[in-house]
Amino acid sequence: MSAPDPVIDEGGVAVDGRVVLFGYPDSPARVRVVPRPRRWRVVGAARRGLATILIAPLVGIVPPHAPWILGVLGVGTLLTRRRLQEVFTLVAADSACPRCGHHVAVRRGRLRAPHPVQCDGCHHESVLQLDPVALDHIRLDT
Repeated sequence: MSAPDPVIDEGGVAVDGRVVLFGYPDSPARVRVVPRPRRWRVVGAARRGLATILIAPLVGIVPPHAPWILGVLGVGTLLTRRRLQEVFTLVAADSACPRCGHHVAVRRGRLRAPHPVQCDGCHHESVLQLDPVALDHIRLDT
């Protein structure tokens, strides 16, 4: 069975998913993601790596020297790694909390698997799950 063709428009690709909270029935979700090509990820990671290399010596001037340099190198490495792993950017999600039915809050950012979502009504953290076959169908490259 093949995945259905995605609905594509200027805001990304619409994909069906579900919000899961243990002990409650799943809530259907309509999610909008932007697939990111390898070139976008590598160029963004290279920019972050270059910025890290340029900023590290500058903050090393401020005493105590070593902690600032190590901090910049650690944060720069983390940001570079996160950009390389961002295959999809989550733009929006429309769903209700499985527990209370209140709208769940989703921030724009890297789509994680599973992606945590916070309910403003009951303050429980649910998990947004997307069909991996549908994501593979819209993936630009690996």
